[in-house]
Amino acid sequence: MSTSAKRSTHAKPAPAKASEALQDTRPATEQAPANPPKAKSPGKFAGWRKTGLPGNEAVITVLVSSNPKRANKKSAPRFDIYRTGMTVAEMRAEYEKRGFKGFATPDLKWDIAHNFISVQ
Repeated sequence: MSTSAKRSTHAKPAPAKASEALQDTRPATEQAPANPPKAKSPGKFAGWRKTGLPGNEAVITVLVSSNPKRANKKSAPRFDIYRTGMTVAEMRAEYEKRGFKGFATPDLKWDIAHNFISVQ
C-alpha cells in the first residue's frame, strides 16, 4: 500500500477575489435575515438640544486641579481661561478678548461632558 494519501479532486477552486469568499451562496430562502438598521445614538450632547446651554449668568466651577489639555495643543490656553466663580459671560468675553471667537460653546460642552468643569 502507498503511504501517501490522495487528494480530493472535487474541491472548489479558490475565489479570485477576497470579497467572493465572503458571499453567501445559500438560496435566498435559507440565507440569514438582514440585520435591521440600528437606531442612531443621540450622542454625548443630546441633553443640550433639549435644555440648551447654561445662561450667561451661570457660574463655572473648575473640577480638576491642573489643566487636563495637552500643553502643545490649541485647547490648553483656552482651558486656562476658566476660573472657579467666573460666569459664562465673563468666560465668553475673555475668549473674545484673546481671539478665541467661536470656541466658547464647543469648549463648554466638551469640558462639562468630560467633568473638567461644572456650570450652575
